[in-house]
Amino acid sequence: MNDKLKHKYSLPKDFKEAWIKALKSGNYVQGAGTLRKDPTYSTPDCKPTYCCLGVACSVAGVPEEYIRGEWIDYVDGYEYDVVPEVLHGESDGNELVDVLSCMNDTHTADTSEHKFSFEDIADWIEDNIKAIDGDS
Repeated sequence: MNDKLKHKYSLPKDFKEAWIKALKSGNYVQGAGTLRKDPTYSTPDCKPTYCCLGVACSVAGVPEEYIRGEWIDYVDGYEYDVVPEVLHGESDGNELVDVLSCMNDTHTADTSEHKFSFEDIADWIEDNIKAIDGDS
């Protein structure tokens, strides 16, 4: 999937490792279309659902009440400055966000199953995004 991005982007090593671990943990229910959606009776165990970027917000320490909307951006006075800048913004203006959100939100044709699971996305992040020491 999209080798032209291999190592084009970087994340702080500790954040990258924590995000990959969280995506693979099974502690987050994968959703689509929004960073985080409040639980409903239709979600497993009535847990909130997250897109992969919503999991990134959670890992970075964004309070749950601010993990909402479609993109990592300014919400109700919350600046998201704890999330690496490379993950901010809309898919139209951020190539990495576009790839990640498309991987997360793409469903198979006949079901709501995700074409790319959180584990698949974590593997892509591991293989394609450089880990660096310090802030990105």
